[in-house]
Amino acid sequence: MPQLARFCDNVISPMTFQYAEPLSLTDLSVSEHGSKVRVGYQGSPDVFSEDSVLKAYPQGEAVPCEQFEVAFKAVVLSLVDKAVLPIENSMDGSYHQNYDLLLCHNLRLVGEVQLSINHRLVALPGVHKQQLRRVLSHPQALGQCEIASSTLDVVRESVDDSAGATQGLRDAGAIASARAADIYGHNVLEETMQAMNFLLSLFLVLAREPIIPRIERAFKTSIVFTLEEGPWSIIQSTGTSFSGEDKIHKDREQAPKESPS
Repeated sequence: MPQLARFCDNVISPMTFQYAEPLSLTDLSVSEHGSKVRVGYQGSPDVFSEDSVLKAYPQGEAVPCEQFEVAFKAVVLSLVDKAVLPIENSMDGSYHQNYDLLLCHNLRLVGEVQLSINHRLVALPGVHKQQLRRVLSHPQALGQCEIASSTLDVVRESVDDSAGATQGLRDAGAIASARAADIYGHNVLEETMQAMNFLLSLFLVLAREPIIPRIERAFKTSIVFTLEEGPWSIIQSTGTSFSGEDKIHKDREQAPKESPS
């Protein structure tokens, strides 16, 4: 247990926020949380990842984690019951870090959540678009909204907590969700900021135990395997491993990482 305690001190940092209880060492002694499912996600309580948790588990308790790896390990250590983490985005593609983390942790994929993303330009009450000198947001959101924000005479700044970073700033706006605007009492200055009219993110639900597939509907299965190097290796393997009734939704090939010498 001392080793486990040191690990948690180093990796899981406390986050104080009135809308969600932060992870702490005392959670290690709690194995049952009653009917309320505790679900980890990466980010602060105003991000789209929390929206995905609430969509999957409306009555659950969303637990913020500072990093993707913290959310993975929180499930492994039973600090939370499940984690909901992004894996694909219709504009930016794959979250390669989370693909790698899936290979590093013995967790089960038990569901997925599709979430429509709509970035809004928000600011404090009384602040107009013409008064803005800075626009703050997460780096990914800034990239997705680069075209719209470039029409404003502003400096774009990367932050982790988009809407929360503008508190008390009369010259700054944020690119954030509608829920973030409600949480912080911001006004919406622009309803849509992203370049794509339809922006969709796919989130995976991770758990320690698998679910038993039912026969009345189709289930997805994820498989990870290694192959000998050579041309068409991925095509040859999938062609001989799946029947005509199987549908491959996505395949992803990645070179193995070399072990440090």
